[in-house]
Amino acid sequence: MFNEAMKPIAEAEVFLNGTLQGKTNQYGRFALSDVHAGTYLIAVRAPGYGEWSETRQISGKGEDIVAELKYDRASVIIRAEGPDRKAVADAVIVIDGQVAGVTDSLGCFKTALVTNREYAVTATREGYENITVNPEIPLGTTEFTVPLVMEQTFNAWVLVAGIGVVAAVVLGAVLVVRRRRAGAGRGRPPRGRDKL
Repeated sequence: MFNEAMKPIAEAEVFLNGTLQGKTNQYGRFALSDVHAGTYLIAVRAPGYGEWSETRQISGKGEDIVAELKYDRASVIIRAEGPDRKAVADAVIVIDGQVAGVTDSLGCFKTALVTNREYAVTATREGYENITVNPEIPLGTTEFTVPLVMEQTFNAWVLVAGIGVVAAVVLGAVLVVRRRRAGAGRGRPPRGRDKL
């Protein structure tokens, strides 16, 4: 009995027509003994793996049967939020370089992923910095959450516009003060000239 990485699975349970016959050894092997020739349903189960089963014609002369067990899948929630813990909706979720979907109004995207491996999970959204994490979903896990904290990007155009508005207000105030001073000086006689 081997897993997807072609490593032997020890302690996997072997069933013949629904009856437990025993467990595999450290090399992933199990010998069916005292089995008469015939057609049997052979099933193999191990924690963290999906069940393997197959109907086989057995000759009763000790033949090898190779079973490859696939890792279980976990229900995974990818949650995108800002540093203020508010949900980031409509973030594009990329898993191992492939677009997987978009977060909902609660900032969540749900998917099923194979356990016992690491993934590159990225979230992107306009107005936020991209974030990538590399979670490993442990073997045997049925539910898993990947939290992504997305920082808002600094928009330089907003800063430039803000500085422009402040500069316009200051310039306007300077012009108003100058006009008032110039207007106030016209109604008075010039100083120092009335002494002749």
